[in-house]
Amino acid sequence: MFRVPLAAALSAGLWSIASGQTQWVADGHAAPRIGIYLDFDRDPSKSSIQTMQREVAAALDATGAQFSWLTLNSGKRTETFDELAILHFLGDCRMGKLVEIPGVEPMTLGETEMVSGGVSAYSCVECDQIRTCISGLLGSACPRDRETAFGRALGRVVAHELYHILGKTTEHTRSGISKGAQTSFDLIRENFHFDRQALLWLRQRLFSAAGGVLAADR
Repeated sequence: MFRVPLAAALSAGLWSIASGQTQWVADGHAAPRIGIYLDFDRDPSKSSIQTMQREVAAALDATGAQFSWLTLNSGKRTETFDELAILHFLGDCRMGKLVEIPGVEPMTLGETEMVSGGVSAYSCVECDQIRTCISGLLGSACPRDRETAFGRALGRVVAHELYHILGKTTEHTRSGISKGAQTSFDLIRENFHFDRQALLWLRQRLFSAAGGVLAADR
């Protein structure tokens, strides 16, 4: 779950930061292929979705996985992937006009479903909530910059939910995109990433699920 308190960040870290300088390398195995299927309530802003995809790719680049973005029920030929994620975007995924923030209560911006006690491949992303959350920071921005900021915020929320889906975990880290909660500013600021612990966990799990072998190189 991705929650954002509008006034201050709440840390929900359950793991300690990994020590050392371990680097993980694949031993002669192709990169894991991840299929991400998108489903929208309404036609989204193309520029914002492109920004979202770039943001997710950058955030998860260190995992070594290859991501394919597809539209759910598009009628295209079936492809084979090592892992799948299905993201349903609720509301209107366009920045449009700025809206006033109604208060400082925490907002749930994304949530991954649980099935039989485990993490499923299905997440919902709350576009209207995300737009409301960041509007207060974009008052002087031009429309193009607002769409870019909205796409970046979408990317941060999607990356967080993919961390749960692909990592098969409900836990959070103490810092970075995989924290349990962020500020509104965290959603749109530059240079906000997963922490090293989260990326190592994801890389190890993805290569293991794809049949690869990872070796620790200190």
